[in-house]
Amino acid sequence: MLELFQQLHIWVILSLTLIFLVAIISFTLIAKKGFKHDAKSTAMTFAVILQGGNFIRIATVILVVLGTIYVSIIGIVEGDGVIAIFGSIIGYVLGGMERAKKAPGDNA
Repeated sequence: MLELFQQLHIWVILSLTLIFLVAIISFTLIAKKGFKHDAKSTAMTFAVILQGGNFIRIATVILVVLGTIYVSIIGIVEGDGVIAIFGSIIGYVLGGMERAKKAPGDNA
């Protein structure tokens, strides 16, 4: 039974890794095709995406979540540690969200 459980862990980790790699490769291919098609507008689009800093925040959260899932599946981190990590992620995301810009004269 323990061997079956270990095999399940390995398959889950390999599946998550494959999904992550497919996402990275897909993003890269889409960006490459976009730059070949119309480099100027694609560059402007990527600049807008990266300008606010939210892209880096989201990418960081995704990597931390995947890493936490990996180490929890392997058994390195137990439930309390996973809860602490996810709580930290929630604080990081909510604490860094950009507030909507106020209109001039708006005191609310």
